[in-house]
Amino acid sequence: MNNQNHGAMHSVYRPDIDGLRAIAVVSVVLYHYKFGRHFDGGFVGVDVFFVISGFLISRIIFDGINKGNFSIVDFYDRRIRRIFPALFVMFFLTLAFSVVTMFPAELEKAKGAVVFSAIFSSNIYLYFNVNYFDGSSILNPFLHTWSLSVEEQFYIFFPLFIYLIRNLNRNSQIGIILLVLTVSFILCVAETYSNASAAFYLVQYRAWELLIGSILALGVIPPVRSPSINEAIGIGGLTAIGVSVLLFTEEIPFPGLAAAAPCLGAAAIIYSGSNAQTVVSRLLGLTPLRFIGLISYSLYLWHWPLRALYYAGVGVPYGIGKIIMLLVALVIATASWWFVERPFRRNGVLRPATTLLGGGIAIGLVCGAAVISVEIYSTIRNIPPAAVAVLAQAELPAADDHFRDGDCFLSNNVRAASQINNESCLAYDPNRRNILIVGDSHAAHLWVGLSETYPELNFMQATASGCRPTISFEGRHTCTDLMRHIFLNLLPQRAVDTVIRSGRWRGSEAKMAIATAKALQPFAKRVIISGPIAEYDQSLPRLLAKGMEANSGPAQFASHHLVPTPQQIDALFASEAAAAGVEYFSVYDALCGTECEVWARDGVAMQFDYGHLTREGSIYLGQRLRSSPRGDLFSESQ
Repeated sequence: MNNQNHGAMHSVYRPDIDGLRAIAVVSVVLYHYKFGRHFDGGFVGVDVFFVISGFLISRIIFDGINKGNFSIVDFYDRRIRRIFPALFVMFFLTLAFSVVTMFPAELEKAKGAVVFSAIFSSNIYLYFNVNYFDGSSILNPFLHTWSLSVEEQFYIFFPLFIYLIRNLNRNSQIGIILLVLTVSFILCVAETYSNASAAFYLVQYRAWELLIGSILALGVIPPVRSPSINEAIGIGGLTAIGVSVLLFTEEIPFPGLAAAAPCLGAAAIIYSGSNAQTVVSRLLGLTPLRFIGLISYSLYLWHWPLRALYYAGVGVPYGIGKIIMLLVALVIATASWWFVERPFRRNGVLRPATTLLGGGIAIGLVCGAAVISVEIYSTIRNIPPAAVAVLAQAELPAADDHFRDGDCFLSNNVRAASQINNESCLAYDPNRRNILIVGDSHAAHLWVGLSETYPELNFMQATASGCRPTISFEGRHTCTDLMRHIFLNLLPQRAVDTVIRSGRWRGSEAKMAIATAKALQPFAKRVIISGPIAEYDQSLPRLLAKGMEANSGPAQFASHHLVPTPQQIDALFASEAAAAGVEYFSVYDALCGTECEVWARDGVAMQFDYGHLTREGSIYLGQRLRSSPRGDLFSESQ
């Protein structure tokens, strides 16, 4: 920009921003490491990072332009020295450990994430390759690089964008940036409710968060001189971030409108700290927080690979395991900051041309290492053929339509509830008993087994990902629209014999599930709540394959990785439903006696991920229902 930017905030070290970085990275780490439900909203730390990055990068660009010495080459030189060394060390070391802890398909996905991350586009790769049913994504040690790619894309294009509008007057420049920010925000809000995955991963829907920082760096908002007002702004900003971390959950539509809270909170802290020393800025400037802020980049880089590799080799960490993993992450991050980040960040270490050439070579080397890692794997590990066969079941095959995805099951990428196929999914048959299955993916996996086991019945299906079948009507609009259509329109107009409501229930939803059952009783002869299914801390096929590789009993090996929560929720729902006189069916009891069934038939796992039934598993469950000692669930006498 030209020299008219007198309101821009100049490049003075801000210890409170390092403290804000600490708040952001600690929130993300505690969320990923699952340190209790109090940090369920810790994912907003990434949004705080975006605002900080937008502010700092824009300040560098604007200051350079104001002083007349801004160079795009120098800018890219600094970015490469800041980002590449620690990132590429993480790539090489994590790839080495991945070879000895992962299975072939997992390593292939990790390879793809590395290659695309090295060319600043892992967010695009993950958008197109991580789908709703890809349970193995939790084992991808490079999954977290999506946010780095968003920032890197901003670093590449934003300086060029500023260069194009450099000759405009200040008001025009600000107006254009505000226009782009507004358009990005509106698109983000719209896309969050229609294609949440795109809104989450792609830069055009995240640009507004970085541009909030740019607006601050430009000094668009006049400084406030009143100490009390600055204090209030700082406290309000910290409160907005804290409330987001503590109260947000994965169920909330995100980023969308919800992301405005942590982003504006971060902006308020940066803004108030620019005007005066406030209680919040002094708090964030304390040495422990500043130190965490200094190592925040390396901590972000390493915390997820450690988690993924731990899961791949051991399983979900509990108690002391989490604490040890966190301490190891802090140690590695500190070493990475001291021995890798700091030496390369010093000006004059390398000439810009050398840095750019070295960056290109590093990209080539890491891509080559990712490709070679797959070849190395085949020479050092010998996986039994039976394990390879069961591993192939570790995600829902594209050709397997037993969820009827896109017709009767609306995944996260489906834009509207109207896309449910009424003719094939909700067709009423006057010559047969009509059974309606409604809920989320844990309802969708019931359809094929019940339909094949009970051909004399007509099973209708209305299901959507993450969609609890209750009259609370909470969640993304695709879900709430579908539930309103079923509960308020379809059932009152056309009574069915039985409604089966199934979901990945939480304990807190028992009362609402029962209230919904009672509300639907006038429209159906029977309203059944279907309870939770057994869940594992990894995909069941992976656990069975690990058991085979270790020459131990696959079923026994898998049993050590059962998640205890579903059984507890099942007992709670059964008790609450009995007390309320509501019919309840325990899927958990049907599949888990002295131990949980892990094979639907020889060589075919009961579930293809942590908990969803395979086609064969669904049929197995249907057959268990028909031949249950307690009586057929759908017999005429019921």
